Amino acid sequence: MTSPRTDLLLAAVANNIAWCAAVCRASGIGSSTHGDVWVVDGQAPARYPAVATLRPGADRAEVARLASQSGGAVKDSFDDVDLAEAGCTRLFTATWYGLRRDELQRAPRGECTTAGSAEGLAQWSMESGVGDVLPERLLHVPGFSALLVRHEQQVVAGATVLKTNGFAGVTNMFMREVDPAAVWSTLARHLFADTHVEAVGGYEQGQDLEAVLQAGAAGLGELSVWVGH
Repeated sequence: MTSPRTDLLLAAVANNIAWCAAVCRASGIGSSTHGDVWVVDGQAPARYPAVATLRPGADRAEVARLASQSGGAVKDSFDDVDLAEAGCTRLFTATWYGLRRDELQRAPRGECTTAGSAEGLAQWSMESGVGDVLPERLLHVPGFSALLVRHEQQVVAGATVLKTNGFAGVTNMFMREVDPAAVWSTLARHLFADTHVEAVGGYEQGQDLEAVLQAGAAGLGELSVWVGH
């Protein structure tokens, strides 16, 4: 029997891999699952992994083999697969976090709007500074949204979101200098307006991680992203 914290971590990982798969599909790229590992069938989109572990304790040799075949980045979702001996370098580490409906600790600031068109996605990409437009096909993915948070008519934050099985996974989050924890609370409050959403989460590092933790989220565990030489 798993703990609520472990259940939340597994939900965050599953949701994040569903997001990666959705971006691949929207980009015309397939993906598949091999035991405890998810793999892109071809070249992964920029900034997305080609391989990701689905559950803790994935076989290191199998992950290394799939990583070698793919030639792309590997998301070690539970930070328990050391790929250094396989010739990979740890690119960065980050922390999974999760927040349940009754755990918000900061008063929200601002209002959320949804980018529901190709023009809206282009605006979101411009505001976020990611450098390219999200695939328009994402607009047809159930549970997807691209959100902008405005305060005093100015965009102060944004994120992409995918809702799966009661979990709203936050990705591509960006924030500007307006009480980040309160702004993140605005994003969470907007997502909890959907009564089917039981928890909000994702992974972050640095100041963005501090903001979500100050808003009431709990750290759930570490992940690593590896790249080959």
